[in-house]
Amino acid sequence: MRQTLLVTIALAVFSSGVVGQTEKPPTAEELAEIAARGHVLGEYDQAAWHASDAVEALHPAPETVQRYVARKTPAGWIVDWGYFDKAHTRFLITYEARQGAKPVEFTVARHDPPQEDTDFFFHAASALETARKDFAASAHPARPYNISVLPSMTGDWYVYAIPAQQDLAILPYGGDLRYEVSFDGARILDRRQMHKTVLEESLPADGGRPAFGFHSHILSDVPEDSDIFYAMTRRAELGEWVATKKYTYEIMPDFSLGYLGETKQVADFLSNRDCRRIRAHVDLCADKFDAVRLKTLSALWRLSGLLPDAWPLQPNASFDNAQCKNGQIWLTLTISLRNVGDSDLLISRAVAGNWIQARLAGSPADLLTEKYEKLVFASIDPKFDQSKDDSFAPLSPGKAFEMSKDVPLIGLDPKGKSVVQFLVFTWFPGDEKLPKPILDRFANSGTLFTDSVLTDPLPFALDPMLADSCGK
Repeated sequence: MRQTLLVTIALAVFSSGVVGQTEKPPTAEELAEIAARGHVLGEYDQAAWHASDAVEALHPAPETVQRYVARKTPAGWIVDWGYFDKAHTRFLITYEARQGAKPVEFTVARHDPPQEDTDFFFHAASALETARKDFAASAHPARPYNISVLPSMTGDWYVYAIPAQQDLAILPYGGDLRYEVSFDGARILDRRQMHKTVLEESLPADGGRPAFGFHSHILSDVPEDSDIFYAMTRRAELGEWVATKKYTYEIMPDFSLGYLGETKQVADFLSNRDCRRIRAHVDLCADKFDAVRLKTLSALWRLSGLLPDAWPLQPNASFDNAQCKNGQIWLTLTISLRNVGDSDLLISRAVAGNWIQARLAGSPADLLTEKYEKLVFASIDPKFDQSKDDSFAPLSPGKAFEMSKDVPLIGLDPKGKSVVQFLVFTWFPGDEKLPKPILDRFANSGTLFTDSVLTDPLPFALDPMLADSCGK
């Protein structure tokens, strides 16, 4: 991510089933409502974070700060900490943090004796507790979550369960829920799974901002409140796109939400480099966005059914560091295989990253119509012993297997080639039927993944002087 052009592309594989499909895209008013909720949710998270730091600095007794609720006011955010009385009829506020001139500044006041509240903070804390009990009793990823509560336009409450960000360089996203709870905080009226699988995305370690963001969403054809929340965390300079099977949307740099068009149509425009017909803030047809456009196009093709549905193993690859050695062009091939599914996977260390087919073509359309040249890179580790457990790499959900190696471009004419796509094998080609002893050995450890997987298209270009001089 430490590049001149920082880009984040998240291909989120959330579920095999699709719910909430719509016959037409949401109206501008409906999109504005989603953006408004997501924006306040992002502010809530920031207020809770910085107010928590201010309160913790006072070293409060744990029993006096069992719950906290944040509330937005014309003067800024107020975050109150406290606990319920024994009768559970009042919320006793022990600490109150008020936002200052800057969003990160909070001044804390201690209440001794505690202030009693039976209105906003009591009902909000009750709604939090009701949703939290349901969330704790349901199946969800074993990781920390932040629980937020916001008043709805109907007088009820929205309660959100969002994966907590534990490392500022890694953004967890997905696996989130939104509850609608009755105004008194006692009953769950609706439980909405916004995204299913929790994925992790690397953010610039130096605090920089990516240029553009993209992710796909297939649980419905409508963006979620949390899509805005994650966009506020990424802070992409040119905004980001959210694509569903039917429609594609844009989150602007100011976190407003707009409709770009049908996903198939947007894919056609990108394929033809006709971005003038996409009413977006960012021009992905500009030369500097070649890599972004190809990755986005691949995701849109997959959503539109032109490519196979995404595997639980998401592959990424790159060609870098072109150089001439002994009269032959060599490139560094980097492979990453990330588990974006819900269950544990195992892959063979001997095959993954060592058996690869590179497909080089003149255009993305040529890849679709199989008009490409192939290069196959295959090697066998003579020390490989599949009877040993360490010959297989375990991948829990969200984890990745990575490797890098130098490979030669043997027998390839690089002229006229502008895109490359990689077919990555995870088991020996032609030997897909696994021996029963291997299956039995890993029956309780995870699923042994043996399918081949196809990466997104990537730009391919060699220095013409290198291509002309090497080997002559």
